[in-house]
Amino acid sequence: MSFEAIIFDCDGVLVASEKLSSHLEIEMLTKLGCDVTTEELRTACLGKTQEETFRYFREKWGHKIPLSFEQEYLQSLKEKFSHELEAVPGVDNTLACLELPIAVASNATNDRLTLALSKTGLIDYFVGRIFSVDMVKHGKPAPDLYLAAAAKLGAEPKKCLVIEDSPTGVKAGKVAGMTVLGFTGGGHTFSGHAPLLLQAGAVNVIAEFPELLDFVKTSP
Repeated sequence: MSFEAIIFDCDGVLVASEKLSSHLEIEMLTKLGCDVTTEELRTACLGKTQEETFRYFREKWGHKIPLSFEQEYLQSLKEKFSHELEAVPGVDNTLACLELPIAVASNATNDRLTLALSKTGLIDYFVGRIFSVDMVKHGKPAPDLYLAAAAKLGAEPKKCLVIEDSPTGVKAGKVAGMTVLGFTGGGHTFSGHAPLLLQAGAVNVIAEFPELLDFVKTSP
């Protein structure tokens, strides 16, 4: 299939943010006396919206979490992004070489998404083609974000390629009728990451951005 467009997830695909957010969550929850591990957060929250993540925290540790937790977390994350966030290695050169129309579709809010893309110098690639969770009725794993991006790009969903790092995102792309390529190069990969993406419906998995160019070039 010849693709008409490529749609990227952001966190853990374009920007190396998953490790920053996970470390902050563990740090803040541990200080509150919550028994939490990286593996638990990965299983319960990877690819989910911030609202869903906060809901999980309160359902499990609500009696330990103050009312100010969400606001304090978001402010701390904003500061971390402003000082520490980096683009995933190879993404800038790869985006510059792509000849297909591209967009970004993320379960992050518009403010967080804009900050991440601006801080990493990637936002100019996606001006007018940035889709955040607050722009649609349902976030991933629903297909709304990917269908909205395809419509903006003027591409048929079945001819769109999605790049995703989470099972939640892979499922969203598949429900939208798109081809999904898994990605494990976002700095937060783990044992079993690639098989998990394949199980969710990814047609293949790449670990470095230059592999995307080869995948697109060799796709029939």
